[in-house]
Formats: sequence, C-alpha cells, structure tokens
Amino acid sequence: GHWPSRNTFSYTFPDHPVFQQYPAFQGALYEALRLGGWPALSVVCGVGWTAVFLLFVRWAGPWRAGAVLHALWMIALCALWRRMMLRPDLFSMLALGLELGSLDAYSRGRRVGLVGVPLAHILWVNSHQLWPLSFIVQGLYVVHLGALRTRFFNREVPRREVPSLAPVLGVIVLSAALTCSTPLGLDIWWAPIRTATSLTLFREHVAEFQRVW
Repeated sequence: GHWPSRNTFSYTFPDHPVFQQYPAFQGALYEALRLGGWPALSVVCGVGWTAVFLLFVRWAGPWRAGAVLHALWMIALCALWRRMMLRPDLFSMLALGLELGSLDAYSRGRRVGLVGVPLAHILWVNSHQLWPLSFIVQGLYVVHLGALRTRFFNREVPRREVPSLAPVLGVIVLSAALTCSTPLGLDIWWAPIRTATSLTLFREHVAEFQRVW
C-alpha cells in the first residue's frame, strides 16, 4: 500500500535504502499495462521516444531548420537507437528535453517558460537516477547568463535584453526542495554517492560503466 523506500527482502543488508526511486516511471508503465495490456507498453515506448526526438529538434531551432537538417537528425537518432527501449532512460531524456526547452523559452523572452524547469525536475527525480544532471543544466545556464553580462559576450545579446538571473536562482532552490519529494525524502541526496560506488565496483561488468576510450 505504499512505495517502498527500504529493502525489506535482503538478508545481508536489511532495511537498506532503495536509492533507485522510479515511482513516476514505474507508476506510468503500470497504469499503461493495466489499461491496455502489453501492446500499450509498446505504444508508450514508441510515442515516448518520438516525443524525445521532437523535443530536441525543437530545442535546436525552428521547425523549418530542423526539416532542412533532417539527414543530420537521422544520424543523431541512429546513435541513440540501442537505448530506445522501455527503460527509465526514456523519462530522463523527456525531462532533459523539457528542461532545455523551458530554459530556451525563458531566454527568448517568455518568462512563464521558467515554470517548466521545476516541473521537469520533479518528473526527473522521480523517474531516473540521472536527476543530478538537472542541476548541472541549471548551473550551466546560470554561467551562461553571467557570461552574457561580461564585456566578452555582451555583443551577442545587449545587456538590457539578458534575462534576469534572480528567477533562475530561485528555480534552482525550488528544484533542490522538490528533490526530496521521492519516497526516500532527504535520503535521496545520498543516491549520487551510491551510484558512484556502483561505478567503482561494477565497471568491468556493466557496458554503460566502461570508459569511453
């Protein structure tokens, strides 16, 4: 009757925190399975990855530009196809696309676009353990706005047209508070350290952990 936050099945590590909290992802898949059976999961996978693709095409520029560069987008899509399965990675990419699009809308003068950032973050933190990337994206955006205020980059955008930094900092604080919205609560902040430990222990056995070179 509740979402598990502790491992109640382990003999060697009883009551160990379950750091991989995916309630949004697993809850959505369970509802799809309950309503439409196994075929519904195929629909979720196809529609979900198509939405990811369109989010990134739109973030890169106007739809007309995306249509002109369709061959390059197909190459980018082929680079990702091995990960296009019904895994939490799907929700990670959806959240990343939504967050980038929201920040871009804020940069183009649509101040309400910033509302999408904490919404994408709360989806992310409840869907996949890559949620720390949300803070990296928001931090890089702060650096970007700061750079536009210096004499090195002020020719790119007039200083008076640079979006205000205060709302962005407020969104980062709000995202930090929303991070504790998972069943683990404050313990979720230990999840990145746990992931780093897995990287050390299982690097030789898991393909995703292999060094790029």
